[in-house]
Amino acid sequence: MPLYTVGRSAFTLSSAADSLTICSSAKPLRIMIADFKGLAVASSANEVIMYRATTAGSSLASGGITPAPVNSGSAAAAFTVYTVFGSSLESTAGAVMWRFGVNGNGGQDKFVSLPGGEISMPSSSYMGFRSSTGVSGAGVATANLFIEEVDG
Repeated sequence: MPLYTVGRSAFTLSSAADSLTICSSAKPLRIMIADFKGLAVASSANEVIMYRATTAGSSLASGGITPAPVNSGSAAAAFTVYTVFGSSLESTAGAVMWRFGVNGNGGQDKFVSLPGGEISMPSSSYMGFRSSTGVSGAGVATANLFIEEVDG
C-alpha cells in the first residue's frame, strides 16, 4: 500500500476556513502522522482541529497540493489535498479526530499513530484541518502529513 507525504508551509490559521482539506477518492486512506509547527515571531495560543466533514462545499476546490510518494516507484496518489474552496466547508459539526495545541512562536504538536491506530478515511470522504473557534490565536503554521492509500 503506497505511502505519501503532504506539506504546507507558512499559512495563517483561520477558524472560518480550512487550512487543508484531504479528499479521498476511489480508495480509503489512513492518516498515520499529522504534524503542525508554529512559524510566527509572536507568541499566540492556537488550536488546530482535524475533523471529518460530510461535504466539501458547493464550489470548486483550488490550491491543490500534490501528494509526494514516499517510494519513487509508486503511482500518483488517487486522493487530493486542497487549501481553498470556493464556498466554506460544512461547519465543524463532524467528529473531531484530533486537537493540536500549537504556539505561534515555534510550538509543535503532532499526531503519530500506533499500529492499528491510524485515522481512517473511507473512499469519497473529507478530512479538514482548521483553527478551532474560541481560541484567540490566528498564528502562522506549517503542516506535514504522512498518509497511506489503502488498495480498497
